[in-house]
Amino acid sequence: MIPAVIMAPKNTANTTSSDAKLDALIASVDALTQTQQDLLRSQEDTKSLLEASLQRVVKLEQDVSSISANQAASTAHLAAHDRDILLLKIAANANEQLMKATNIRILGFPVLDEETSAAADGGRLLRDKIFSRVIGPILVSAVRDRFILSPVPAQEAILKIYRAGRISAGNKSSPPPIVVTLSSPLIRQAVFRYKS
Repeated sequence: MIPAVIMAPKNTANTTSSDAKLDALIASVDALTQTQQDLLRSQEDTKSLLEASLQRVVKLEQDVSSISANQAASTAHLAAHDRDILLLKIAANANEQLMKATNIRILGFPVLDEETSAAADGGRLLRDKIFSRVIGPILVSAVRDRFILSPVPAQEAILKIYRAGRISAGNKSSPPPIVVTLSSPLIRQAVFRYKS
């Protein structure tokens, strides 16, 4: 015969306590697993934000480089314009000085009838008259005194001539001044030195 095994009665208080501890342990593991998953998601979100921020920083660095290059190009462009403006000012000043050194004004020279006629070449006629009456005799004196080495013809001595105002048909008694551009400062000096 088989001896009967008598089992000791179960201690329900211990079993209930163990079941509760096990349930609490399982709940803690579940909570830790959930926290771990939340942390992993948060880590992925942070990683995505960092990558997006890094891309924005790279884009900003490219933009800054582009702006710096544009600013350098603009600065060089402005420097070139400043240099051009300076050269133009120098050229304008040189031109003004040359005009001052070669221009003369003649006051009171009567208006020629040919100047008012549209068909005639008033400028050429005025040049010939001014040269023959005013500048030519002065240059003869300058050549005689060796201030100028040789005689200068009218077309070489006078580069440009014009009246510095309108010629009014009824008022020939007060003619506008004549501006004469001479070919060299030396001729202008001779005119002022030998005028009488």
